[in-house]
Amino acid sequence: MLGLNKFFEKRLEEMDTVLDGYESGMKQQLVSGLTASAKSLWVASLYRKRQKTTVIVTHNLYQAQKLYNDLEEMIDSSEVYLYPTNDLIASEIAVASPELLAQRIDVLNHLVENQKCLIVIPVAGLKRLLPPRYLWKASLIIHFEIGKRINLETLLQKLTAVGYERESMVTGPGQFSLRGGIIDIYPLTEQNPIRIELFDDEIDSVRYFDSDTQRSLEKKN
Repeated sequence: MLGLNKFFEKRLEEMDTVLDGYESGMKQQLVSGLTASAKSLWVASLYRKRQKTTVIVTHNLYQAQKLYNDLEEMIDSSEVYLYPTNDLIASEIAVASPELLAQRIDVLNHLVENQKCLIVIPVAGLKRLLPPRYLWKASLIIHFEIGKRINLETLLQKLTAVGYERESMVTGPGQFSLRGGIIDIYPLTEQNPIRIELFDDEIDSVRYFDSDTQRSLEKKN
């Protein structure tokens, strides 16, 4: 596949034309004659040449998912993201899930950190109203570091404000609990929930744990 990519890049002179047009401030350019996986190859090659965050917009979620699956085979998967949204409100509600929400949050967090990436998004995603970058970073991204002091009441209020539900025991994404000096949080973007143990108001340890057995797993880096 990499050899095919190189072959494609060498013979597609239009790519340099598109890049030149982009650098000169052209807002619209037409590229035609690409079908099936040729589109994915062209997008992957363009991304590698630009070396900048790139957003690809598709007509719908089905096309976005297909393109995303192709690009994962052509580019480092850690740099390719899908922002999944559906075209119809009713359909969006019907398929709403923690997994899709987690994907959207992961994309936004990645953008806030200014890390280079390739994002595939259906046109419906452009219609979503999102908070400003500074507000997203200040309100929704929480870092836990060993030795750091936290205001417990402020943390609990913040978790509730961004949509987490307080439970007696954490069993699913989007939940948190407080038992003595132990805070359990299940972020939507993590495969396992996180357990924060406090010594007074200081973070003593941060570990993943199994939501079924409630037993601690490895330490979180």
